[in-house]
Amino acid sequence: EQLGYYYAVVLPAIQQELRSQGNEMSLAEINQMLNEMFFYEVKTVSWIGKDGVQYVHQLKQPRSKSGATKDEFAYYLDQVIRWANTELGVYIAPPNTLQTES
Repeated sequence: EQLGYYYAVVLPAIQQELRSQGNEMSLAEINQMLNEMFFYEVKTVSWIGKDGVQYVHQLKQPRSKSGATKDEFAYYLDQVIRWANTELGVYIAPPNTLQTES
């Protein structure tokens, strides 16, 4: 249910606004961008360079939504909806307020 809302409502609303701003991103590209912003794990990588200095770098690795708990995905949706409103001026109705026809 949450994933369906994300793909049917959230991503198209963001895509529509981005297009109105001249940015032609596919739904897959928007999904990837949002994953990189809000749904990732931090991996730490370290190595010793030729100069003998140890380097440490933290990488953001996007997570798969299929392994997310309902609460994790709800938190992700909330972050995405808030970002869309704050940064793009897009209002996205929360999933519990949408009407369905019977």
